[in-house]
Amino acid sequence: MSGAAYYVCPRCGRPIDYLERRVLRSKGRDGKVREHIYFYAWHYARGLDGKVIFEHGKPKLERKCYLGPAEYTYASGLHAALGLQLKGLIEEVVEGRPRIIDYLDSIAKAIEDKMANVQMSAYTAQQLADRLQELADRLRQYAEERARAEKRVEATQDAKAKEAP
Repeated sequence: MSGAAYYVCPRCGRPIDYLERRVLRSKGRDGKVREHIYFYAWHYARGLDGKVIFEHGKPKLERKCYLGPAEYTYASGLHAALGLQLKGLIEEVVEGRPRIIDYLDSIAKAIEDKMANVQMSAYTAQQLADRLQELADRLRQYAEERARAEKRVEATQDAKAKEAP
C-alpha cells in the first residue's frame, strides 16, 4: 500500500510513507486455517530539505509503528454484549475518524437497546445518567477552553503572516 503519505500515524503523529499489511496464517484447534491481518506504518528518514534519504537505492527506514490488527476477534467477542466492535489503529488512519467516537456511538446504542427492552434497573440508569451528565458538562467546558486557545493561536499566526513581507 504505497503512496499513503497523506495519512498521519496515530501512534507518533508523523506522515505515513508506506502502509504495510502483513498476513499471518495459523491453524486452530479445530483444524481450520485462520488469517490474521496486521498493519504497520513506515516512516522514512528525511534530510533537512524534507526529501527522503536513500541508502543502496532504497528509502532509509527511520521508524516503523505497529498499528494493530485489522480486527480484534477474540476481545470483540467478549465485548459483544455491550455492542462494542473493537478496532485497530488502522481504522483511524483509513477513516480519519477517532475510534473513541465509534465506541461512544456503540455504547449509546447498547444503552438505548437495554432501555427499549427494559433490561436495565432504575439504579443503573440513574448512575449512567449522572455520570454522562458530569462528563458532558466537563467536555463542553473543555471544548470552549480549547476553542478560545485555538482562536488565540490562529490570531497570532495571522498577525505574524501580515508582518512578514
